Amino acid sequence: MEGHKGRLWIIWAVCCLFLLGCSNKMAEKEAEKQGNNSKQDQEQVANNVNKEGFPITKDTLELTMMAPNLGLAEWADMPLIQDYEKKTNIKLSFQTPPQSEFSTKFNLAFASGELPDIIYAGGPNTLNDAIEVDYGQQGLLVPLEDYLEEYAPNFYKLMKENPEIEKSITTGEGHIYALPHITKGPTSQWIMGPM
Repeated sequence: MEGHKGRLWIIWAVCCLFLLGCSNKMAEKEAEKQGNNSKQDQEQVANNVNKEGFPITKDTLELTMMAPNLGLAEWADMPLIQDYEKKTNIKLSFQTPPQSEFSTKFNLAFASGELPDIIYAGGPNTLNDAIEVDYGQQGLLVPLEDYLEEYAPNFYKLMKENPEIEKSITTGEGHIYALPHITKGPTSQWIMGPM
């Protein structure tokens, strides 16, 4: 059970990191629309972020997250998600198409331009190098590499200690648009005999 909580925490942290990149990008786009100084908006977003500890944001931040419904509990009803919403000061609203329809909904979100703030898209037919480059060049995905050292120092350190991780998530154009699920240690244990 403890390992399961650890994996969920990693997923949550990855989502928050992705969200931070999106937030900076959204602030830049909004500044361009309104003719404001984007540097001032970036500073405003940065001032709302607590780089260490909880809460992650000083003011409540509401975001949308697309993730497949795996037929278990609804994401919003999971106690771990609810606990981390309180701790982080980030309120999530979920778009959870069934896993069998996720690829279609994922592609429709990009085609329509109506993207959630966070996409948890494990599995086939979602993100791959070609799709990441295409959507990245269109400005639909935020390059994360400039944020990792400052906002995800543990992941950054792991990536630098294991260059194959960085190589596997870096696109041909040199950007990182998505973060992997990394499991260190045994994924299952079989106990034979008395305990």
